Amino acid sequence: RELFLNVFEAIKLSASRQVQMITFLKEIAARDKMGLTAVFNGMGLEKMLTDTDLDPVNQANLFFLHVYAHRFPVYASHQSRIKTLIHSLKLETGIRLSPPDNPDGQAYTLTFTAKNKEEFKRRSQDVAAIADHPSIQELFRA
Repeated sequence: RELFLNVFEAIKLSASRQVQMITFLKEIAARDKMGLTAVFNGMGLEKMLTDTDLDPVNQANLFFLHVYAHRFPVYASHQSRIKTLIHSLKLETGIRLSPPDNPDGQAYTLTFTAKNKEEFKRRSQDVAAIADHPSIQELFRA
């Protein structure tokens, strides 16, 4: 209990994120047959708490994502791969491709912004140009 108090004092997480964090750490401990302190120390989380280079919001997000990746390593790896593929498309500013909202989702969301008709045409052409990109092919195979 003291471990969690120290963590939540150091990083600012909402109450629901705190519950998720505790749940994830307990599940990791059960899966790996370790105590919570051993899990915490083995993941290098204490070092993350003392990193003064990050602002509190980024520190909390990084901390949570690190625990999440240890709790769901296959899913986190899949998410990372999708982000890498999307990044490799080198989309123009104003065009965004978002992955599915959930792990089992298959629908990607493509959005773009345009301030006028010419920009709309250009964005449409940019979107059409990536349709045959190898990363698009890979995203829809995943």
